[in-house]
Amino acid sequence: MRIAAIDIGTNSIHMIVVQVRPDLSFEVIDREKDMVRLGAGGLGGRSLTPTAMSAALQTLSKFRRLAESHKVDEIVACATSATREADNGADFIAEVDRQTGIRIKVISGTEEARLIHLAAGYGVDIGASTAVVVDIGGGSVEITLGSAASLTLGRSFKVGVIRLTEQFVTSDPLSGGDERRLTKHLNREMGGYIDQIVSKGFERVIGTSGTILSLGLMASTASTDDGEPPEDVRNLRVSAKNLHRLRKHLVESDIEERLATPGMDPRRADLSVAGSVLFDNIIRRLGSDEFTLCDLALREGIVLDYIRRNSARIRKVERYPDVRRRSIVELGERCGYWSEHAQQVARLALNIFDQTRSVHGLTDREREWLEYGALLHDVGVHISYERHHRHSYYLIKNGDLRGFDPQEIEVIALIARYHRQATPKKSHDGYGDLKGALRKTASKSPATIIKGAPPTRPHTTHRRLMLNNLTTRHEYPGKLFVVEGIDGSGKTTQLALLAKWLSAAGHPVFVTEWNSSALVKAATKSGKKKNSLTPMTFSLLHATDFADRLLYNIIPPLKAGMIVLADRYAYTAFSRDAARGCDRRWVRELYSFAVRPDLAVYFRVPIEVSTDRLLARRVKLKFYEAGMDMGWSNNAVESFKMFQGKVLEEYDRIVDEFELSVIAASGSITEQQRTFRKIVSQHLAIEDTNDELDELA
Repeated sequence: MRIAAIDIGTNSIHMIVVQVRPDLSFEVIDREKDMVRLGAGGLGGRSLTPTAMSAALQTLSKFRRLAESHKVDEIVACATSATREADNGADFIAEVDRQTGIRIKVISGTEEARLIHLAAGYGVDIGASTAVVVDIGGGSVEITLGSAASLTLGRSFKVGVIRLTEQFVTSDPLSGGDERRLTKHLNREMGGYIDQIVSKGFERVIGTSGTILSLGLMASTASTDDGEPPEDVRNLRVSAKNLHRLRKHLVESDIEERLATPGMDPRRADLSVAGSVLFDNIIRRLGSDEFTLCDLALREGIVLDYIRRNSARIRKVERYPDVRRRSIVELGERCGYWSEHAQQVARLALNIFDQTRSVHGLTDREREWLEYGALLHDVGVHISYERHHRHSYYLIKNGDLRGFDPQEIEVIALIARYHRQATPKKSHDGYGDLKGALRKTASKSPATIIKGAPPTRPHTTHRRLMLNNLTTRHEYPGKLFVVEGIDGSGKTTQLALLAKWLSAAGHPVFVTEWNSSALVKAATKSGKKKNSLTPMTFSLLHATDFADRLLYNIIPPLKAGMIVLADRYAYTAFSRDAARGCDRRWVRELYSFAVRPDLAVYFRVPIEVSTDRLLARRVKLKFYEAGMDMGWSNNAVESFKMFQGKVLEEYDRIVDEFELSVIAASGSITEQQRTFRKIVSQHLAIEDTNDELDELA
């Protein structure tokens, strides 16, 4: 993940661009700084000047472009003393947001101190020892005490170098009277706090920020034999005596002499006098013999704090490098979505999309929108299950999705909006405002595809069961009995007889049939009429039907303690879809949300018997029932035998795998029912009686 951290200070505006590593450390890959002096003339509650704000806006616009060139995932900007105190600070922040899109957070002096200490602890080997960290800015000074892991004391003082220069430096060189007034002011403002630090004790002093780094560089340069500045100031130790000598030199020098000082940054020449008096006063009051320079400051502290607060999101960025997909997942997680269900719906929707490309004519762009709409289709449950499709629309529209243009967000929101029974209307919010092509997309995607995904009411127990892959028995008070078998096996008749018997015994019974959901009825009918259903499309439509039945016709009565009798279950798909050539593992994964029944009975019948039964009561065999879509034979009876024969083979394959109870379906209705009741009685507190069987049969 890449982060740009911007420190909008009183004197300078800094930005670093960092690459966060998987171990949550970071590497600076670019840095930029402009000394705009935003706080010049605007401290102490006065207004930021138009000139300063204009310069700052130009710098921030440049920084924004630089950050974008590095493809950063996040820009984190903090403003300090100047913006914090100015009476037009809020106007400045709003203008930055309007012109650059950078959202600035104004931090307190105490928070600024904490972040600076965090950076110093990262940049200098403090360890468990105690260190004083001093940061001198244009408007304020932060002084902290603590270890690398914790902060004991931390305060901010309004004694920055721009503020002190404007208030006390009235002559060049600085007069003795001004120097004494400045020193007295510093002791009055900070003396008591520094004495408190001294009383607690510390091992070292660390100095950060441009002012201190500049003073440290000049003090070190003056102490070298060749007068050359050190190559690197990072972790450079500077003696307090050399700092004091530098202070005397700068105080006694005019601007030209200061500019000639080895190591002097020309942009700091006018502020260096107040800066040297300020820092020397702090070091002397602390009683320290030396200080260590640290090139990390507030901007690095911003990065470290962001990493600590967003470690989970950073790991997510590594997992989802695409900002669009990551933004979708983050919105789902903020709304507490059920990710497993959302991903299952998305898989189903995309499979249907891919299998029906010749029908809808949509492209990969619309496919991506469909996937994202499917992932977020249920986020509205975060507000309320009732009308949750409308809540989903609202949340997606206002979810701050990154990487999408407004019309893309509108389409994704509408896809989620129409994932239930309603169809789009021009009077609906958003839909009527779309252009023709996009409106067509928004109507096609949810109407023909997302509606084919199973809706879900979140429930803790339900969530656990919906991923059990038919291996763990459900925990509901009711019972689930299912019957399986090829067409003509007589299973439907046997189930009807069982339902009567159970009802007569006082058991509440609910019967549900395969391919009975209104959710996919229109799509299935249309596909059959056009003969456009591929084996995989057929499988997906049946899976959608099953999911809808499971949610609304099976789970609720099970929760109510009823006996649910299901005419066909997931095992039908395992057999039929495999016979049509679908991958067995893929089909099992497709139905991995199914709960395991208490009893599954397979009525096994020879193919000749089933054929004779069907032909005895109907003029001709149905097209798909006979497997005519496979093109194995133009003769319906021959095709039926070939297709249903393969289905029989698949059923026989799964008998042991799923512990199906087998009943020979070639016997009489009475014999089959007697066996069926005996098996069911083992699962219920009911007497195995068949006195009325002849009458029922």
